[in-house]
Amino acid sequence: WERGLTLDCTTGEVVVPSDIIKGETPLTELLETGAFRCVQIWRSGNESMEEAERQNLKEIIEDFQRSGETISDLNSGDFYLTENGLGLVTNDGRYYTCLEADLADLTDFLTAQ
Repeated sequence: WERGLTLDCTTGEVVVPSDIIKGETPLTELLETGAFRCVQIWRSGNESMEEAERQNLKEIIEDFQRSGETISDLNSGDFYLTENGLGLVTNDGRYYTCLEADLADLTDFLTAQ
């Protein structure tokens, strides 16, 4: 499955999402910034890649609106860090979708500046 651990290379401790993003931030608020992009795009028909990505993001946001989840509700396997960004492992039904955003685009949500 699409899970893993993000570790602090200095301490060896597991990094959890609320170590990076303010813990009570609603996931919908984070995703509605427009900073996230789909790493892979699930297409169901003849729609363009841009339209498929918009639809994927819309469905993921709707799922988080229903659940009311915040950053602190994610477990450590539902996110990852890249050199300059934040990744979220989400799912819509049986499909996993990784979303990534540059940390520079999320400065209002970061725990430390």
